[in-house]
Amino acid sequence: LAFVDSSVIPGLSAVSAPVLHWNGEAAAAVTLIGPDREFAKPTHPAVAALRQLCDRLSRDFGAKLMREAA
Repeated sequence: LAFVDSSVIPGLSAVSAPVLHWNGEAAAAVTLIGPDREFAKPTHPAVAALRQLCDRLSRDFGAKLMREAA
């Protein structure tokens, strides 16, 4: 996950997560951008939803996620 607080673009925060291909390389990234300063915190509910979405998409691409590989 990558976070950007409103210090980069005043009034906007963002969080981005990768979607991985079967070989572990990034196939895409999904990003949430908005005025909510809390987006830049890992505890925000939208961050958990974003991670779940990207994990599901990665599995659909055949990626083995860290939690699954262990």
